[in-house]
Amino acid sequence: MTEYVHDIPGLAEAIASVPADGRDPRHKALLKVLRAVPGLEAVEFATSRANCYLAQRRVFTAAGELVHEDLAAWLSQEFVNDGARASVTHQRLLAADLRLSTTEITSLYLVVDRGGDESNFLQIEVELSSERLENRLMQDYGSPPRDARELLSEAQGQELPPEEQTPLGTPRYRLRRVVDMARFLELIDADEELQRARVRALRFMVSDSQSEGPPRDIGYKEIDPGLDKYPAKGRRLFKDWAASSAGQSGQRLCRHRVMQISDSKDKTTNRRWVSLVPMWTFDKKLAEVESRKGSVHALYDKLCTIDRRTGAPFAWFFYLLHGNRVHDGAGHRVLEAAEAGQIDLPENDYQVLRRWRDREYGF
Repeated sequence: MTEYVHDIPGLAEAIASVPADGRDPRHKALLKVLRAVPGLEAVEFATSRANCYLAQRRVFTAAGELVHEDLAAWLSQEFVNDGARASVTHQRLLAADLRLSTTEITSLYLVVDRGGDESNFLQIEVELSSERLENRLMQDYGSPPRDARELLSEAQGQELPPEEQTPLGTPRYRLRRVVDMARFLELIDADEELQRARVRALRFMVSDSQSEGPPRDIGYKEIDPGLDKYPAKGRRLFKDWAASSAGQSGQRLCRHRVMQISDSKDKTTNRRWVSLVPMWTFDKKLAEVESRKGSVHALYDKLCTIDRRTGAPFAWFFYLLHGNRVHDGAGHRVLEAAEAGQIDLPENDYQVLRRWRDREYGF
């Protein structure tokens, strides 16, 4: 098991047993089951992200009887059965009037705040899947497919009218994983150190255009003295939240952000890559803040509106880091105005903003 995945025996089965209700945006039945699990009593629903679809699609008759679990595997065999003649398979399946299902996946994020460091929380990721008969399998585009690739490409069908689309079974919950965020951040730190070690080892031959002397051999740190000044941006996000008015006010980062994490390996070099991108949990619309127009006081008022709406002071800065609601220019204008005495910015927030300007980061 991956080192940051928290194993809770029986949790997957308990989640799968919960009757899913796609109409309940807070998923109360799921929460009730989770809170009965030792160690998860404080679990809270954080946010969800929809509009993801399962790649493997199933084939059905028009009456809703299952033909095969995997469109690609089944269609490949049908092609072979017809002597590898794509046009024959296409015409036969067109006449059969088969259907193709679509499974929509909604990712649910729940968190268990364990206190202390901002990274000390569990992130429970659950998939809510809903399957529908949504398309005809084949459609007549005029020219028949020439090979297996074109046959599969055309087997996406024509979308059925809404009144003919039917749900298949009931929505289902499935546990994806429980992430120990503190452990994952340790991997972020280690990965960052590996990357920096490689960069530190780089050497460059530099010539001075104003001098006739020989080229100088210099290391990367002479080019970028601030290389080791700040931690990895994933870690930095948590530290900046803790140091700012957001964290100092008692607001916890895991109540305002969940993490989309990535863990992959380069097959050629066997190099492992880990990263995260914060996703806000605020479930209402936020207007984009125009950073260039108007006075700096008007700009700051708009930024403070984000703080009031989301319930955390200095929250606007973390929307600057990711989310396209606040742009970099806003951070620069506010910092310059604070240094000129035009606006009153708390000292801890000023220091966070100053460090960001010193070495900008974002997601």
